[in-house]
Amino acid sequence: MAYIGANPVNGFFEKQQLTTDGSTTTFALNTTIGSTSAILVIKDGVVQEPEEAYTLSGGGTSIVFASAPGGATDTYIHFLGQAIVQNLTDMNGVELILDVDADTSLTADTDDQIDIKVGGADKSSIKTTGFHNIDSFKFVAGTGDDLQIYHDGSNSYIANSTGALKIATETSGIAITIGHSTSEVTVADNMTVAGDLTVTGTASFGDTNITNVGSITLDTIANDGSDGVTIDSSTDVIIDAGGADIILKDDGTEFGRFTNNSTDFEIKVSTQDKDIKFIGDDGGSAITALSLDMSAAGDATFNNQVIVGDGKLVLNSTAVTSTAAELNALDGITSTVAELNIVDGDTSASAVTIVDADQIILNDAGTMKQVAVSALNTYTSSSIAADNVSSGSSAVNLTTSSGNITIDAAANDSDIIFKGTDNSSDITMLTLDGSAAGAASFNSDVTVGALLKMPDNTSAKILVADGTSFQEVAVSGDVGIASNGAVTIAATSVENSMLAGSIADSKLSTITTANKVGLAALDIDGGTDIGEALVDADLFVVDNGAGGTNRKVAASRLVTYIDANSSAASTGKAIAMAIVFG
Repeated sequence: MAYIGANPVNGFFEKQQLTTDGSTTTFALNTTIGSTSAILVIKDGVVQEPEEAYTLSGGGTSIVFASAPGGATDTYIHFLGQAIVQNLTDMNGVELILDVDADTSLTADTDDQIDIKVGGADKSSIKTTGFHNIDSFKFVAGTGDDLQIYHDGSNSYIANSTGALKIATETSGIAITIGHSTSEVTVADNMTVAGDLTVTGTASFGDTNITNVGSITLDTIANDGSDGVTIDSSTDVIIDAGGADIILKDDGTEFGRFTNNSTDFEIKVSTQDKDIKFIGDDGGSAITALSLDMSAAGDATFNNQVIVGDGKLVLNSTAVTSTAAELNALDGITSTVAELNIVDGDTSASAVTIVDADQIILNDAGTMKQVAVSALNTYTSSSIAADNVSSGSSAVNLTTSSGNITIDAAANDSDIIFKGTDNSSDITMLTLDGSAAGAASFNSDVTVGALLKMPDNTSAKILVADGTSFQEVAVSGDVGIASNGAVTIAATSVENSMLAGSIADSKLSTITTANKVGLAALDIDGGTDIGEALVDADLFVVDNGAGGTNRKVAASRLVTYIDANSSAASTGKAIAMAIVFG
């Protein structure tokens, strides 16, 4: 095979041999790599599987084995792509002919420049400043030369004949600049901007229309001096001012504004003492329906009637609840101001003694009438039935100078209920059950200030709960209870059943009186055998001094006693002791 220049020298992969000891798992690499697929690891002639037998660490500077290679293991790492090749022969400015008729070549006879000749003429050169084409020599891309980039000596072109011409970046946030700060960019055909369009200079449309616009962010909209500015929409027109004010001007001078004040809609006049007027057309004639006089603190002047719904009129924060018919009734009133003021309490009646002939004002089925006080006295003297009687913040007292005060729930089986408030919560304090002969149910404790009396106040009775109520029960049997609360148990009435089970030491004092427990009462025979040989520390009970005090004695003392009496003179005692101890 023919080569341009000298034949290449066979290369080889860079190899690193590891020194293993059977315990080390991490080894530094001679060359930093990007992934485990960039190396070939061989242990004892066996190729290891990446990510299973080994992984990388330290950003590709070290290899980590899943298990430490043995000390006698030959372990190699081959770095793929690290082949060594021979340098090409220096052409030293000689023209390199590339085709048969010798009109296409590469030449580097100028320092830091490669000239490309095609068809017998220089077309391009590669310099340190970039790739240089002669005028009208094109950069061409696409099967049908669809994209062409070139300069014709006067203008530069990016021409596309198939599909869309897209100028874009692969990464979001990278800007694209077209044109110079002092030059113009002309778009000879339609242009679609999919994102935001920001114009830092003046945008002139030459009296042509701007149609189908989504959002436009502007500082100023001005006409060209001849026509007005028309905002026309087939749907709503929205004016959105982020500064809270929509300012209205006439030839540069502000005359009013719409203001958003904490979501309150404010209409403001910018000129001192100028009015706000609402003007319309009534039958072809212009009318001022409403005028707000700013020089008179906002006096409102209506051109015609002011219609307010019933109950909707408020005067100085006080609602007028009268209907139109009620207000019209004032038209026939003949009373003087002084007479009406009497109704308001203008004239004091503190020194007036009310007599039967005095008159008061009363609504008689919708008709206001004067009624004698005697008629009210007759009405109130009879029974007055009330569903609810309530008071204000003052206490309510039921007082009689003689006789009884009767609270009568006359309905069959109806209750009398006493309610109150406890810590801001409504509570029922006491219920007297009419269906249970007046049984009283208290919500909480019942405190008796003196005697708690029962129907049969018999001495020595107690209240016993039977699961439903408390019943008075006379104490009977061997237990007696006095009216002062003293409890007695009849003599000889304490039985074994009363002392069932063991009596705790804390409940039984030491028995000190002699002869409380006789010897015959001690059931030695019923005891359990010790089951082991006697030792010196074992204890016996002895009567100290025959008729003296019972005491405990260790077995060692008995041994001492026996030893002391083992002489011939005490043979009888020794034999007796021997008989006792077997």
